[in-house]
Amino acid sequence: MTTRGFELSEIRRIVFVVDGEVAFKIPVQTIFEQMVAAMSSDPKVIKLSNNDKLSVVEGWTYDGENFLEPVE
Repeated sequence: MTTRGFELSEIRRIVFVVDGEVAFKIPVQTIFEQMVAAMSSDPKVIKLSNNDKLSVVEGWTYDGENFLEPVE
């Protein structure tokens, strides 16, 4: 069976589990390896606010309260 040019078997689905319960399921046509690795590693979702919206990027760390730039 096809839908919008994709075989249904090609469309992957991922679920978000919160406290052991499936919170929601979304279909994705392409999953990048980095996204799969991140989503499979028990990530924490944190809403960015103020200056963090623009400054925080990949590679920064989070200490539970603050986002920290990488130290070279």
